[in-house]
Amino acid sequence: MVIGKASQNILSVADACVHLVCLQVVRAIRKLEHRKKRIRTLIDQLVATCLDLDPHLLEGLPRVQLNKRPCMINVHTMSFEQLLLEVHTVDQESRNLQDYANVLLQRIGSVKPDVLDTFITILESSDESATSCQSN
Repeated sequence: MVIGKASQNILSVADACVHLVCLQVVRAIRKLEHRKKRIRTLIDQLVATCLDLDPHLLEGLPRVQLNKRPCMINVHTMSFEQLLLEVHTVDQESRNLQDYANVLLQRIGSVKPDVLDTFITILESSDESATSCQSN
């Protein structure tokens, strides 16, 4: 009987640990989704700036591929393996969007360095405010 109770306690602790890890993964997914949203907003602003400055800046660039799946699927019903796959997928999408934004920034900087400096200032202030909000 003592061994059975000890096994139950160990399983309860293990379940709690798995639950905590899953919560951390869900938090990571949400942060990545938020980052993607911010990058998409930046890309929209950069594209508008390119169109204002010189529409030829956009020549040869592929269109941003938006994922067909919902922005934030119900992660609470996913298995741990599905959560890990989702983190990987969202992280890769975020990296692709960041690469696209970097290309736009380079093209704008090659034509109008002062406009690039303005965007960099906005991004830095945006990052500082996001960091201060997250620490609260």
